[in-house]
Amino acid sequence: MFSLFSRLKQSTSVLVDPGCSNTVFKIGDQIKVIPSFVVEDKTSSQVITAGQEALLMLGKLPNKFRIIKPVKQGKIINDQAYSTLLEYGLSLFSLKLDIQVQLARMYNNFLVSLNPHLSSVDKQVMLKTFKNFGGGNVVFFDKVMLALIGEGKDVIGQHGTMVIYIGSSLTHISLVVMGGKVMEENLYFGGDDTSMALVDYIRQRYDVKVSYKEA
Repeated sequence: MFSLFSRLKQSTSVLVDPGCSNTVFKIGDQIKVIPSFVVEDKTSSQVITAGQEALLMLGKLPNKFRIIKPVKQGKIINDQAYSTLLEYGLSLFSLKLDIQVQLARMYNNFLVSLNPHLSSVDKQVMLKTFKNFGGGNVVFFDKVMLALIGEGKDVIGQHGTMVIYIGSSLTHISLVVMGGKVMEENLYFGGDDTSMALVDYIRQRYDVKVSYKEA
């Protein structure tokens, strides 16, 4: 596993971390973090904008438009909207005159981090989305194991390492020993729930309405 990860890191691959609030892209030494939001027309389902531009429109849209979050609890729930998000994210790289970026876009090799709780059906949806987008080689890795490797932790040692991953809509707790998980638990509560609880509290306590973004 680790030798494959090392080879992919050094190749012209697009590393993607799909999140409910943000999607992280990495090509070579360049990293882009974009909000996982898409704006579409309710009637025609035409996509208006995505990423940072969509986030800035949160709470300001007329009724004919709506905000879509295509990822929830690590799952792609709207593949068309997420494909738009991928196109938007990669377009940010194409503005740079970097040959490594151009090669990565040409070959469309994707290394994707996944939440460990995803079912086989969820993974198939993820795979189909990246394949339809043009991914010639799509490799999935456990988000927890990638985090440990990225931090330089000894994941194959005999001493246990506990990981608490707090996402927008999911908190995952794992205990990793000798390269494997001996315990894991999912709590379906995350940053979005905290933000909405804050919105509700301010409204009830002070009779003031604040947006999700302000919270």
